[in-house]
Amino acid sequence: MTSANSSNPLPVAQQRALLAFLGYGNPTAETVFLGMGEGFVKAPPLEEQLAIRATFAAPLVDLAVAAAVHPEKYVSAARPPLHPTWNVMIRVLLALEGKRDVLGEDMSLFQRDRLGRTHESSALLELLPLPSANIATWCYAEYFPQFPTRDRYVAALLEARIRDVQRHLAYGPRLVIAYGEPFWDAYRRVFPSVRAWSERAPFQFADVGEMRIILTPRMTSRAMNASRGELIRLACESKSRARAIASPSLADSA
Repeated sequence: MTSANSSNPLPVAQQRALLAFLGYGNPTAETVFLGMGEGFVKAPPLEEQLAIRATFAAPLVDLAVAAAVHPEKYVSAARPPLHPTWNVMIRVLLALEGKRDVLGEDMSLFQRDRLGRTHESSALLELLPLPSANIATWCYAEYFPQFPTRDRYVAALLEARIRDVQRHLAYGPRLVIAYGEPFWDAYRRVFPSVRAWSERAPFQFADVGEMRIILTPRMTSRAMNASRGELIRLACESKSRARAIASPSLADSA
């Protein structure tokens, strides 16, 4: 790798492909998880990451296609280890299917075979396109010299990406779960029609038509661990609510 002070910018076409990435899964998913940016747990060499990711067909990719950028074998092992962030997502998705008491093996197989797949009912979106170990780390100055720091990257892209996510969600998912409390202000801007948010600590939520939006702490936070059941209740309420809106006569007779 070249030194941190040198410049080895990627070709413009590769930069555009990487910056167009929106996430994984079904483009018209009923349930959408929205994060601020994909996180590395154990990343392969960055050059390898960028080369693979530049081939992704934007904006959404089948997670199985992206197996090579997850060297922990989260989506390729026979019994993959549970990704710390995906763990909670899988519990929510299974609960929406009426499955509350699930075994670790069931979750592992769901992660391998169904999470983030284009033929399934969920999508994992990212408000910002480039993966990172954490928000304090910036390893892209060499490849994107227009973004010498993370602050410059966020300032340059955030508003346009908010609009991109708004356009993508215009089809109307039933449930959007946006996670990471430090980023709630940005998530709220994705939904400008919401004038007031209800609170059920540690969550905030709002309903727009048949869609419920839930703002949560980080999926791996202590607050989330202590309140996972409440998140599942909020999510399942959204399904019942959407059904009642679609079939009010059925709701009245229930």
